[in-house]
Amino acid sequence: MSLFDDEHYRWRETYFLFLQSLKRPSAESVVEMIGGLSHNFDLQRVRSDDAGRFESMTVVASDAYSAIDISYVEGEEVEEQIASLSTAMLPLIDDAEERKCFDRLADFNGRFDLLHFEQLGDDADVDSAEIGGEDAEADEIDGMLDPGALLLVLDAMAELCDGVGIDPQSNSVMMP
Repeated sequence: MSLFDDEHYRWRETYFLFLQSLKRPSAESVVEMIGGLSHNFDLQRVRSDDAGRFESMTVVASDAYSAIDISYVEGEEVEEQIASLSTAMLPLIDDAEERKCFDRLADFNGRFDLLHFEQLGDDADVDSAEIGGEDAEADEIDGMLDPGALLLVLDAMAELCDGVGIDPQSNSVMMP
């Protein structure tokens, strides 16, 4: 079950973490690493493949009013996305270190999708908090979301698998 199906959360953004599929970590190492980041993280629905490699999980960060669905994808879809990102992002990258990091994508064939969800307030009218709505109550809810948990998890996972994080909304490389 994805958080898309949970009325207490709404999707806010998606970050990507690209990696070489050979460096895909075990579910056990991901749980250990993310669990060690904060005692406030609640790790749920951890899944692995038959070889014990990480497939997916949900990280609930109640203190940050957020949760993150993380899932692994590999193959042609990833290669097509890297080609698309190269076309869109390369002309925008001026920083030499950022370009060096971005250029590593050509060697990658795996991706973690980190879907960031905002936890809606207990007394919030979920229907009034639809994405794109201009409801005052939805704006009030927006103020509670802290992106710190997402950035912490992204950075730690990038280090674990020697990957490169991308924020597609801002067309930026997440530097280590």
